[in-house]
Amino acid sequence: MVFNVIGKKGYATLALNERRMDDLIEMEKASHATFGYDKMQLWDKAKLKQHLGSDIYVGGLYDSNSGHLHPLNYCLGLAKSLLRFRRADLRAIACCGFSRKKSGSH
Repeated sequence: MVFNVIGKKGYATLALNERRMDDLIEMEKASHATFGYDKMQLWDKAKLKQHLGSDIYVGGLYDSNSGHLHPLNYCLGLAKSLLRFRRADLRAIACCGFSRKKSGSH
C-alpha cells in the first residue's frame, strides 16, 4: 500500500506483515547499495502510528523524494483537455504513437 504522508513530501510503502516488511528492508538496502540512494527511511509500527493513527501496519518504507502519477487519471485528464480545446484530431493521436491503418491491412 502506498500513501501520501500528510504534511510531508514523499510516499511510503506499507507492510501488513513481517514478510512484507522484510521485502521493504531489502528494497531499502538494495537502493542504497546499488544506486547510492539515501532518501528512504524504514519506519516501525510506532512511527507509522504517529502519522496514520492506526496500528494495523507492522512498518513501512518512506521515501521523501518520491511521488506518484496515476497513469489512467493522467490520460483521462489529457483527453478531457483535448476535447475542451477541440484539439481531438489526428495530430493529438499521432503524438501518442498511434497511426491509422490502411484499408485492408491487418
